[in-house]
Amino acid sequence: MKASVVTPNYNGEKFLKTFFESLNNDCECIGEVIIVDNGSTDGSLEFIEKNEFDFPVRVIENTENLGFSPAVNQGIMEAENEYIFSLNNDTEVKKGSIRAMINLISSHEDVFSVQAKMLQYKNKNLIDDAGDEYNLLAWTKKVGENHSSDEYSEVCDIFSACAGAAMYKKSIILDIGMF
Repeated sequence: MKASVVTPNYNGEKFLKTFFESLNNDCECIGEVIIVDNGSTDGSLEFIEKNEFDFPVRVIENTENLGFSPAVNQGIMEAENEYIFSLNNDTEVKKGSIRAMINLISSHEDVFSVQAKMLQYKNKNLIDDAGDEYNLLAWTKKVGENHSSDEYSEVCDIFSACAGAAMYKKSIILDIGMF
């Protein structure tokens, strides 16, 4: 089984080299990478155009910045795989992460999404987000935020996944009406 990686991009050229190199760690799990460009003017499109990758890369070009959710929805609609890995462009994927997420989501019929443990960009020793939960006031908050990256290493239930690095079942996204 493979996943479609869907990534919105707006002037993120400075992140793309690390982003694509890290995806090579799990390239056997990637059916395609769909970059939805929101009107970048920084050389992002040129970077993608001049480089070769170990997986198919498609670009959807918007003339303006439509925002995160509309861009992800565009990518989902074009995706060829049942599993959608929504991934921010400023991320670095560790080897085995995509395979582990596919294995988890495919082994449970009642699971809609799987959250990756996201580490902080500037301090990889701390967690940025390991899923979302909500409190008595119905406000959501990040699970594990500012905790040691060694924590939250076991599979557990969460209220929702942060789309910065989460896998979803496309069929359910289509059923519920997208992002």
